[in-house]
Amino acid sequence: MNAERAELWNTTEVAKFLGVKPGTVSAYRHRGQMPAPVQTLGARTHLWDADTIRAWRAQRRDGTDLKHVDAPRRSDPHEWLVHGERDLCSLEWIRVSLVYVEPSSDDRFEHHVVTMPSAAMVAILDTERRHVGLMWQHRFAPNIWNWELPGGHVESGDDPAETARREAIEEPTPARRSVPGGQPAARHRLRRLPTKRSRHEPGSGTDRGQAPFRRPVAAVGNENAPHLREQVRGDLSG
Repeated sequence: MNAERAELWNTTEVAKFLGVKPGTVSAYRHRGQMPAPVQTLGARTHLWDADTIRAWRAQRRDGTDLKHVDAPRRSDPHEWLVHGERDLCSLEWIRVSLVYVEPSSDDRFEHHVVTMPSAAMVAILDTERRHVGLMWQHRFAPNIWNWELPGGHVESGDDPAETARREAIEEPTPARRSVPGGQPAARHRLRRLPTKRSRHEPGSGTDRGQAPFRRPVAAVGNENAPHLREQVRGDLSG
């Protein structure tokens, strides 16, 4: 390609063509989610070949590369909308895709999503319902030891409750044979943050000069545990 003869677009022109803000184009470029610029003038002026951008946009929108969904509507003001999805990698135990999403207060962009089989966990309580049984287990991917609830993948067609019961019996058994699967390498760190506030409503107040909370935030104590247990008896995510 001869860059001198090509029609070149800067960040603002690419954003106008895509119907997004220039900052969204910059985010695409940083994440490697779009073709690389053909020229960079100085340190901040990036130029793209217009034909390459047109072809990239067409590829993202055709039926073979992007799985479209019906025009979504928000049922809650904080809900993210999904406009389409395309696979990057699909294996037996894991699938990586790019989902075209629209946050409640931002432009649309593509978000990486990792899909793995659903899991069923079980909390084994003592007779006084004051203690929970945990297992001390090694996770090789992040290379850590930690306490975990018994659980396992829900096979296709299985009842999650039955999976949880089976895992409660089988997983603590030392002689249990491990099976191939998928395991994330990410570490989740939990910290205790004392606060005087027990609840925030969206957009009400600030915390030490920071932006208002955009979603409800609630503090749950032991006295609320039975009510919370009923709320989360079904599906959880994090």
